[in-house]
Amino acid sequence: MTNTVLLGLLIGIIGSLPFDLGQRGFAKKWALLTLGQTLLWTTIILLIPMNFVGTLGGPFLILLISLAMVFNFIFCAILDAIENDRVGYSKYTYTRTSRSAIATMLSFCTLLTLTFGLSSGMFRHEEMRAFVSDHINTTSTWTDSFSAIDPAHIRTVPLEYAQWKGNKILGQSRDSLGSRYEIGDYTIQKYQDELVWVAPLEFSGFWRWRKAQTSPAYIMISAENPTDPGKIVEGLQMAYMESAYFGHDLERHVYSQGYQFHGVTDFTFEIDDGGHPWFTATLYTPTIFWSGDRVDGILLVDPETGKVEEKIGKDVPAWVDREVPCSLAISRLTWWGKYVHGFWNGLPFGANLDVNVPTSDALRKKDVQLVWDAQGNATWFTGFTSVQSTDQSLVGIALMDSRTGFTHYYSASGPDEQGVIRAVNAAVSNFRGYRGVEPIPYNIYGELAWVVPVLSQDGIIQKIAIVRGSNGMVALGADKHAALAEYRKMLQDSGSVIDPSPTGEDQIATGTIHRISPVVVNGETVFYLTLNDEDRTIFTGTVSVSPELAISREGEQVLISFTQTQDSVVTMTDFDLLSFLAKDSSGEK
Repeated sequence: MTNTVLLGLLIGIIGSLPFDLGQRGFAKKWALLTLGQTLLWTTIILLIPMNFVGTLGGPFLILLISLAMVFNFIFCAILDAIENDRVGYSKYTYTRTSRSAIATMLSFCTLLTLTFGLSSGMFRHEEMRAFVSDHINTTSTWTDSFSAIDPAHIRTVPLEYAQWKGNKILGQSRDSLGSRYEIGDYTIQKYQDELVWVAPLEFSGFWRWRKAQTSPAYIMISAENPTDPGKIVEGLQMAYMESAYFGHDLERHVYSQGYQFHGVTDFTFEIDDGGHPWFTATLYTPTIFWSGDRVDGILLVDPETGKVEEKIGKDVPAWVDREVPCSLAISRLTWWGKYVHGFWNGLPFGANLDVNVPTSDALRKKDVQLVWDAQGNATWFTGFTSVQSTDQSLVGIALMDSRTGFTHYYSASGPDEQGVIRAVNAAVSNFRGYRGVEPIPYNIYGELAWVVPVLSQDGIIQKIAIVRGSNGMVALGADKHAALAEYRKMLQDSGSVIDPSPTGEDQIATGTIHRISPVVVNGETVFYLTLNDEDRTIFTGTVSVSPELAISREGEQVLISFTQTQDSVVTMTDFDLLSFLAKDSSGEK
């Protein structure tokens, strides 16, 4: 509270300085103006959580001082109007307003120049690019970061479908939680070796917060299994939330714990390995005036108790998936690609020589995804495209470690994220309202490929598409197993060499069908079967693998080719009905 009052006083004093020093009764009026401004800005700082970090107190302080100068000018104009009404127009009052206006505008322009000028690429482009270049590797190969795919951990649930499923769970919850709470922002993270979407229940307005005071639950949705129903984790009493008010507002609470003069950003909801909820936030220090943020560590906020813990370096828990915010990753990668030959070259009307930037929707965060590399590290991924290109093709891809900020950049060709979406949309154009969303890159059979969920108009998953990274060819399946089988067949038909999966070479199983069942998924028949000798494995495939699947029965001998994975459901790469082959070879009709 003391710091807030002192800040309000500082803003009030500086903001009132352009007041005309030559007028009669100056001291009394200046003191009155300063007191009023102090009370105003102290109240605003109390009501609106903000921090003051960086040179000259940071942009928030400069903005408030600039606004205080504007109010000072308005105050002077009001005094002039009152005096004119009392004594009529006089040269003296006109001069006083003019002096105040000139002083205010000059001060305001100076502060804006400091805000936007000294932090801009026009003056700091060399420092900005060097800031990133020192932490980027452009010499490694893309397979160093992309290990061969394990179907058990393919991300097939996009945010939109997770939101749909979460709303359904909340609507069916006991005690009518949906009438009192709303679902907050979803975060994707790795929880007990599975990718999940998690989101807290937030208060739906001031009066709901005043009555409830705490949030009782969060939503968890599998990001790997579209058929998983998801769940609501209850029994909590989360008081410090982004939708709470006054002292329980999350940001205000953190600033009140001594972080009002520290860089704090990106409040994110995550859960630890035990399922306990936390809010994480990034601690940073600007190194290039008000930009060039250096990540110093993170804050962990327990939403139940309000306890704030600062973690730096190796002390950051392993379950925390991000220290570097998405917005910071975008800024760094943009600087690196845009300022390769200076500021003017990177402007829209510049030469744009060698300028490559994150793909078109990256600035809106649509083309920046959190993915996990071959070592299991969370990384920010985006494609790069040339600003001179109009065909939305890739020139490279970048993976920035979300904990260290170190980046690997790889040259690449083929369609970018939006080009991939267009290819999928064209492939499903005969299905009304179907559309691809959130392409995620993977190493599938030794090639860069994109896994793209296909949603209906209602946001429900209908198919899974796999797009070949080199040429945009699309394989569609009712689920990830069918899509992988179709993609493998597409590669084989094109004469490509199929690399094995990370968990083993292609394998063969021979046995008797124990159970077989056809299931129609989104208009496509998918066969699921088990063998007597492979009762722990479920084999799946469509007639595109072999037409003999459609005529197979329980008790018949079969030979199945497949690639072993950690998943209990594996995709058949070939299928032979041995009894059918035996009849054919013996000449039986």
